[in-house]
Amino acid sequence: MDARRLSDERNDERKGVLGAFRLNPFDILDLRMDATKTDLSKQFRKVSLLIHPDKCNHDRAKEAFELANAAYKMVQNEEEMKFTRAAIEQAKENVLAERAKEVQRNNALSTLHRLREGEEDKWKQSNEFHYRWKIQTQKVLTNMEWKKRRFGKRIREEEERVRKDEEEEKQKAKDAQKRQKTWEEQREERVGGWRQFVKTKESKKKKKKAQVPGAV
Repeated sequence: MDARRLSDERNDERKGVLGAFRLNPFDILDLRMDATKTDLSKQFRKVSLLIHPDKCNHDRAKEAFELANAAYKMVQNEEEMKFTRAAIEQAKENVLAERAKEVQRNNALSTLHRLREGEEDKWKQSNEFHYRWKIQTQKVLTNMEWKKRRFGKRIREEEERVRKDEEEEKQKAKDAQKRQKTWEEQREERVGGWRQFVKTKESKKKKKKAQVPGAV
């Protein structure tokens, strides 16, 4: 392969990775939704060699390589893939349901399926089926991600509300404690003031009594 052709291939692969649907690692690696681990390893090896920053001098090659590498690691991690695999299976069911309706509505297709055994299995191996599966997976993943983010937002809002309520309760308790402390600190002052008031009142009574003629 000449240098110009190889450079074009590297650039095409880079564009393909960067332009892929980011929520689907199979799409990033340009794999079918039913790809095996062997398919995955072969494809990643091919993609990584083409877009590795040390070999590909095209703009954003590093970003493309990091995306491909992250997608490869994600597919290998079954725990992380639960969400994606659920979407892929749901998308497959949606495509097959749509196909069943199409066959029922189309007399020619319906007749073909009756006359040719295994026609549906053959269609499931076609590029059309896998393309529709890929597009439907994008739709399902987008919807699931939107719901997940919306639910996550609601959780964060609830956590924020609880946090604010806790802070308000803490502040109320702190203010009450402060008022109690202030009241106790001023208690002696209030008692002293009352004693002085009583003492002054008694003193005035005595003076007033002393000024009355004949008072003892």
